[in-house]
This record gives sequence, structure tokens and C-alpha cells, in this order.
Amino acid sequence: MSDDYKPISVVYPCIVMFQNSQGIERPIGEAHNHEEMMTVIETFMSERNFKYYYVRSWMEEEAQILDVGSHTEFFVLRPNKVRTEASHAKNT
Repeated sequence: MSDDYKPISVVYPCIVMFQNSQGIERPIGEAHNHEEMMTVIETFMSERNFKYYYVRSWMEEEAQILDVGSHTEFFVLRPNKVRTEASHAKNT
């Protein structure tokens, strides 16, 4: 992913999900910042010899969807609510 790509509105920590062509999601990692999110996605793609040429993203409800060119499979960033709520409680 290019270093100039910035997420629209991701709440960290987040769970990085892979959504297959049937719409089934599975977790592939957790990220605490933008760099970790990029590393999780790039590692997943590299292990499958997938090359991307662009990144599109949009928000759906509480998730950010990333399209890296497959048109049928996506990466989904979801807030890790358990950790986010625990962090919020600790800071109040």
C-alpha cells in the first residue's frame, strides 16, 4: 500500500478482517495504528502473491472497507470494542 494512503476514520485498536467473495469475514490481525494496519494487509497479500494497483476505501456503519483491486474480496477494519472500551475506562 502506498505510504500516502490514510484511512478515512479508523478507531484504533482495530481488528483487520478479510472478506471473501461470499461476504464471509475472518480476522487476519489487529492494528494499534495506521502502520500496523498496513503491515497486516500487506503481509496477507504477499503470502498469497496478490499485487494491488490501487486502494479505494469507504465507510459502512462502524467499519471501513478497503478495496485493493479484486472487486469481490475486501479488507474490513472494525473497531476492537473490547480494547477500545477498556482503554476509555482506564483514561476516565
